[in-house]
Amino acid sequence: MIILLVISAIANALMDYLQFHYYSLNQFWNPRLSWQNKYKLGDKRKGEKFPFSTTILVSFTDGWHLMQNVFLSTLFIWAILFTPKVFISNETLNLIANFVFYKSIFTGTKQIILSYLKK
Repeated sequence: MIILLVISAIANALMDYLQFHYYSLNQFWNPRLSWQNKYKLGDKRKGEKFPFSTTILVSFTDGWHLMQNVFLSTLFIWAILFTPKVFISNETLNLIANFVFYKSIFTGTKQIILSYLKK
């Protein structure tokens, strides 16, 4: 369960990183260039490079959308499989404690990854 949250946080950190630190990256990871991967010969007027390359299969055209897909998929799977790790007899306090626990894991992982990437 926690591994899904960690993967989600890593993908989210990579999404954030790619928005502002992509200058030396190849076309797949560089948002200034990767939009061209969606179209035949990089030309929007020529249409989609492959069926659904601009919609439901956009994750296969650039790094940001791939990381977004990983981020959301793992987060949704985690939400479906969610089980509380903190147990307090008061239901409201239990929800708050679990929120803080899981949010701390997500945020901590994301900040560690961002710190590592920025070095």
